Amino acid sequence: MTTILLTGTPGMKKIGVMKKTNKISRKKYQKPIKCVSLSELVDTEAKRLWGKQTDIVDLGLPLQQSLRSYAITEACRRFKGEKNKHMMLSAPMTMYLGGIIPNIIFRSGDIAKLNKDIGIDVVVTLIDDSVTLAKRLGNGHYNTSPGELLKWMAIEADATSANLPYRLGRGGELTYKPHLIIPREYSHLNLAKLLNDDCAPVTYCGFPITHLKIRDDDDANMIKMKKQANRRIDEFVKKQHNYSVVIKPLRLSDSQVESPEEKKHRVYIDKNWFVAKSDLMIAFFPVNCSSKGVFDELKHAKSLGKTTVVIHPNYTSGKEVFGFEPTLSYRDEEQFFAAVNNSWKPEYDDRPERILRRFLSDSNIPRYNLITNNP
Repeated sequence: MTTILLTGTPGMKKIGVMKKTNKISRKKYQKPIKCVSLSELVDTEAKRLWGKQTDIVDLGLPLQQSLRSYAITEACRRFKGEKNKHMMLSAPMTMYLGGIIPNIIFRSGDIAKLNKDIGIDVVVTLIDDSVTLAKRLGNGHYNTSPGELLKWMAIEADATSANLPYRLGRGGELTYKPHLIIPREYSHLNLAKLLNDDCAPVTYCGFPITHLKIRDDDDANMIKMKKQANRRIDEFVKKQHNYSVVIKPLRLSDSQVESPEEKKHRVYIDKNWFVAKSDLMIAFFPVNCSSKGVFDELKHAKSLGKTTVVIHPNYTSGKEVFGFEPTLSYRDEEQFFAAVNNSWKPEYDDRPERILRRFLSDSNIPRYNLITNNP
């Protein structure tokens, strides 16, 4: 059985994500998940001690950390003896408790205690589009400007990375547990795979997002083309979910205008959180266009020794286009998925396409079957 620690700022609706993940795991793998939220345990205990109107945000850092210690002990008790279930524990690493930056509410030994008592296998941090997150948080205690939320998500991810659980080797060497940072959209599908497949391949899918954003001066034909292209991207992502854990960039709404700081942050996320933590990168261009951002990501992936796949109308095998030669290239998504589904055949043993076998099960069919219309 597998245990995942799920982190992320308030507003990620982690409890709802865990419930959807449990539903998929039960239906697809017949393996239920024991889900516990540290935030719920903290909130329940605070209301028991100080009344139903108590808001934990108003308690301050010392009481928050005391409640967190109680919640960790209680979570370990609830997980004890659950040998036939996967386990998921959700908790924010940080919270605004007054002041201008979020407080890290985990003590340094909290993660170590969790890892010792329940054994954490994978750590996952959820992020979301900052405008969407701002709307979700609404008029609460937090500074909900998109720019501040970008910074908060970065602090949350960095705080998680700085406190990763580890395994101590015989020689005293430390092996840190895997840490993925994934968008909230489709996260329940990805979490179900990580829980039920120890070797789940992680794919980062890049797209020409800015090029396909609908603008005020686009004519009817251009709008139609962009909508069709974006539908193809959505269908590609859903289909790829049958084959791997899929991470895709946060898509901007058509009305959203990025500040230079927000664009810089998004580029950092894509390269250092998504590309760097994936096993391979697929760049899908549904139309004949270029994208400096996508090709920068491809070059970064290649520099890290990762497999790169480009799907583009201008690409032919073994050719360089836009100054980049990928590991594999295809002219459209149908050609790509055909190569994946045929990669098990003996004639591919000595061809680069054998890499795609990671997307297939032992029965040479798609590794998963989790397509959904409800992200």
